[in-house]
Amino acid sequence: MASVPGSESPSNSIEVPETLESANKPQSLAPLDEFECPVCFGMIKEAYITFCGHTFCHNCIKTCIEQTGKCPVCVSVLRNDQISPNFLLNKLLEKLTNEIRPRPTKAVSLASNQLVQVVMDRQWQSQEEISTMLQILQQKQMSLEREEKEFESQVLYDFLEQTQAQKEQELQVLQTELQFLKNDLASIAKVRQQLEASDTVPVFPSSLGRKRPIHELEEPSATPKSFFDTDRLQAKKKMVHDHLEDLQQCYFATCNKYPWVGLKHFSKNLSKFTRHSRFRVVTTLKYGEIFNRSSIVSSIEFDRDDQYFATGGVTKKIKIFEFNNLQENLDRHFPICEMSCKSKISCLSWNTYFKSRIASSDYEGGVCLWDINEERGIGNFDGHEKRVWSIDFSHLNPTLLASGSDDAKVKVWCTNQQCSVTSIESKGNICSVKFNPFIANQIAFGSADHQIHYYDLRNTSVPLFVLGGHKKAVSYIQFLNQDEIISASIDSSLQLWNISDSSAPVPVRTYKGHLNEKNFVGLSCCGDYIACGSENNSVYAYYKDLSKPAFSFKFDEDVVDDGSTPPFFVSSVCWKKSQNILLAANSQGTVKVLELV
Repeated sequence: MASVPGSESPSNSIEVPETLESANKPQSLAPLDEFECPVCFGMIKEAYITFCGHTFCHNCIKTCIEQTGKCPVCVSVLRNDQISPNFLLNKLLEKLTNEIRPRPTKAVSLASNQLVQVVMDRQWQSQEEISTMLQILQQKQMSLEREEKEFESQVLYDFLEQTQAQKEQELQVLQTELQFLKNDLASIAKVRQQLEASDTVPVFPSSLGRKRPIHELEEPSATPKSFFDTDRLQAKKKMVHDHLEDLQQCYFATCNKYPWVGLKHFSKNLSKFTRHSRFRVVTTLKYGEIFNRSSIVSSIEFDRDDQYFATGGVTKKIKIFEFNNLQENLDRHFPICEMSCKSKISCLSWNTYFKSRIASSDYEGGVCLWDINEERGIGNFDGHEKRVWSIDFSHLNPTLLASGSDDAKVKVWCTNQQCSVTSIESKGNICSVKFNPFIANQIAFGSADHQIHYYDLRNTSVPLFVLGGHKKAVSYIQFLNQDEIISASIDSSLQLWNISDSSAPVPVRTYKGHLNEKNFVGLSCCGDYIACGSENNSVYAYYKDLSKPAFSFKFDEDVVDDGSTPPFFVSSVCWKKSQNILLAANSQGTVKVLELV
C-alpha cells in the first residue's frame, strides 16, 4: 500500500518578501510604519511568519491561533507548529529601532561629566562645606543600596512563598493518596485473612451441589494444598511491575473520581488487564500468491456475526473465509469465495444488515458493492477524482455508505442511488471515515491536516467540532462507544478522545509504543482493548486505561531478508467481537489468527 498522505516531508522553502530583499541594499531604511503588525497595528515585535506567508508579532499570532485557529489575514487554518521565527525581519527591525532609539548610555555619561564639571567649578568656601556635601552623597548612596536590597528580598520572598504553597499543595495530594493506599491495603488484608481462614472452595461444587472442603478435593498427595498457579501469579505480578506507573495513575484517578468505591472499580480494571499475558498463534493463512512477495493486505474485516471475514489488498482480490473452518497448524487455507477487482483494494466494509453484502474502495477512486453469495459486483459508485482510502457502512441505516478520498472529499452514498446524497469538502486528503455506530446522522473523518473532523449530516456547512492533537496525518479513527473515539496517526501514536465534552477537545490519553511513520498499519477496538500494526512487522495491543502496550506479537518467522524488498510491516488488524481473537495481516500477505491467553 502507498504511504499515508502527509507522510512526505513538506517543502520548507518560503518566498522572501520584497521589502526584505532590499534590506541589504545600500539605501536608506524604510519607515517603521511599513512594518506594522496586522493584528495590533504596532511595530512588529519578535516577528513570526506563517506557512501562508504572513508576518505578525509572536504574541499576536499565538493569541489568534489559541482563539480562532486561523490566520488573521487570509483566514487559513493555522496551528502553532505552522509558524516560525522570521530572523531576517527581526534583524532588520532591530537595526531600524537602534537608529531611532536614543542612546541612554551616552546621555548618562554626559550627565555625569556635567556633574563633575559643576563640582570642580564651584567655589567651595571651607572644608566643612565639602564634608557636608560628601555626607549627603554618602547618605544617598546608602539609601539606594537599601532600596536595592529591599527589592531583592521582596523578590526572593515572593519566590519562596510561591514555592512553599506549591509544595504544600503537592504534600496535601500526596497525603491524600497515601491515605487511599493505607485504607485499601487494610481492606485487602482483611479479605486475605478471610480467605486463609476459610476451609472451603466456593467455586468447586460437588455433585450434590454443596461446597467441598479442601481436603476432599482429589489431588496428588505431593501437590501443595494451594489454589495458586505460581507461574501464572508471577506472570500477573510482572505485568503489574512493567506497567506500574500507568497503573498508579489509573488507581489514583479512580480513587479521586469514586472516593468510596474506587478500590472496587480499580480492582475490576486490574483483573481485566492481568487476565491475559500474551498472544498465541492459532493458525496462519496467506492472502496473496505463494511466490508473490508484495501482497499487502490493506483491509481485513469480520462480518456482523463474526462468522466470515474478508481480506483485500494490492492483489486486486477480495477473499472471504469462514472462521470456524480454520484449523490450527494447517499449512493451507482456502477461501469460500473469491472476487476480482479492477484496481488495488484500499478498504472493505461489511453491510450491517444484509449479511451477504460487502463494499470495497480502490486506488482508482472507485467504490463497489459486492454480493458474496453471487460472487460478483452489484453496484458501482463513481464520484471521486482520486484514490479512495476509506469506506464505512452506517450501523443505524445500512443503506448509507460513506467514502473518503485523496480528493479531500467525503461522500455519502445511498445503495439505492447512483449519485452521492451528501458531500463534505475538506482542506486535506481524507484517510479514514466512520459513522458513529450509536448516533444517527453523525460522522467523523481523519485527514492529512492532522485533525479529526466531526459532522452532523443534516448540516454539513460547519463541523460540530474539530479535534487537533496529532502532529501528522490521522490515518484511522474508530468509535469505542457513543462518546469516545480512538485515532491513529503516522506520528507513531494513538489518542483517546471524549466527544461528549466538545468544549475541551483535548486527548484524554495518548498511547505510544508502536512504530508508524509512513504506512497504513490498521486499527481495531474491542471492549477495553485497542490493536494496531507497526512498521517493525509487529502487532500491538493496548489496554484502554494504560498508555503503554499491554501485548505485542512479531511476524519474525515470516521474514526472509534478501535486501530486494523494503521492510515488512503489519498493515491491517481486526478483533473478533465475541472472543479474544485478533486477525493481523502484514505487507507480505501473511494473515495470523492470534488469541489472547
